[in-house]
Amino acid sequence: MKKSTKITLAATATIMGCCTLLLSGCGGGSDIVNSKSDIVFNGGIVSVLDNDLIFINGYNSGDISSMDEYNSAAQKAYMSSVKLNALQNDAFTSPEGVKKVKDRAVGTANLYSFVYGNDVYYVAPSQYKNSSNQHDFKRLTVYKCGFDGSGEKEILNHTNQFNSSTGFFRALKFGSTAYLFVFDGTELCCINLDNSNRTIISSKATSVAVPREGEEWNGKIYYTENKDNAYGQAGNEAFMFNVQGGASTALNNSQNYTVTFTGRAGDEVFYTMKYESTKVEKTLKAHASEFESVAFNTAGKNFYSAAISNVYAVGNNGMEGYQGYIFTSSLSGSAQIMYINISYPNAPEVLLSKDDYSNILFTHGDNVYFSTSKGISVKSVAGGEIKAIVEDSTIVAGKVGYDFFESGNVKNLYYFAERKYAEDDETEEDERDKNVYLYMISASGEGRPKLLGQTVK
Repeated sequence: MKKSTKITLAATATIMGCCTLLLSGCGGGSDIVNSKSDIVFNGGIVSVLDNDLIFINGYNSGDISSMDEYNSAAQKAYMSSVKLNALQNDAFTSPEGVKKVKDRAVGTANLYSFVYGNDVYYVAPSQYKNSSNQHDFKRLTVYKCGFDGSGEKEILNHTNQFNSSTGFFRALKFGSTAYLFVFDGTELCCINLDNSNRTIISSKATSVAVPREGEEWNGKIYYTENKDNAYGQAGNEAFMFNVQGGASTALNNSQNYTVTFTGRAGDEVFYTMKYESTKVEKTLKAHASEFESVAFNTAGKNFYSAAISNVYAVGNNGMEGYQGYIFTSSLSGSAQIMYINISYPNAPEVLLSKDDYSNILFTHGDNVYFSTSKGISVKSVAGGEIKAIVEDSTIVAGKVGYDFFESGNVKNLYYFAERKYAEDDETEEDERDKNVYLYMISASGEGRPKLLGQTVK
């Protein structure tokens, strides 16, 4: 019988040469070139450069509670690079020439990475001990390093915590400066990527409105904090942080109202207003410039009759001409994806029911890309049809990357899935590799998925 391929740090000779640099990369030099001046973000698990792909080649699905488990995870999922012209059209064999960049960049649920300039930025479980002298791998550290793993630096030594349901990392550029916003569920901070200066915007933020990567925005972040009701006035306080000047300004919120930011698409901001005496809550939408000058209840227009989340813009012209918005609503008692056309704002319709999807991945034009535990599909808002791209594959439903043709259309999708074998492979089931690797497939769904995760041939 043939032996199954097993994921490793690299070939034996590479391990011997790099063992003393296990946590800092091999630093053997790099011929990778980045000609882009903007942030290169392709979904947080890959970065697509001129002729190079930098990617996390595997995924660790288990919890990490000890250094032994951390080191084990780092052997199964780490940062790699490969020449794009070396990729094979093969679902079962990883390409030649895969290079290990960094083993500290472990593929986990909170994975986030991108390229800016000549550095790779990535988030990994923190190795710092807490006040009880214990490792707390739920806290996260942000690093950067060169394309060969050398010159590693921490740009955020660790978050205070990380609430996966509300926390986020968001890499944005405004003008000529790039920023990384980090919200751990309570603390909101801004890191200037050009000089590594960090500003703590709030240590008690309760909701945040920040655009997604690549969107046009006004250089301002909006957030709320619980109000000190020393005078018996219910409600909360809302603020605006301006990256130009690095200062926060209190916004004009109405007394006895609790404002909660629930989404943002460019500079269109979505928020709920709950009147504290009646507890009635609904969603409003306003352009950011509106509530910078007037109160929230005056600035916003009614958008939906309940609270929403996961707002995305959709439209044939992408960011330049929204036709509408999709969002998650639980008004029916279970989570479903709704669609509102801006031409018919009073006629929301169900786009995907709770049985149709696990995660909304991204939107492009009028297409909504979404995943389940078994595959990836796309649905046209305008046409209504659903097309399967990946089927019958045990995938990590929420972690998908993407890149684009020069024409602007979606080119490829990248996703984590269990190792696949050819139908005629004779490896015994109990000897098969059950690790999770990175795959690439054409966004059209044509052709076979390509295995990118490094394995021993």
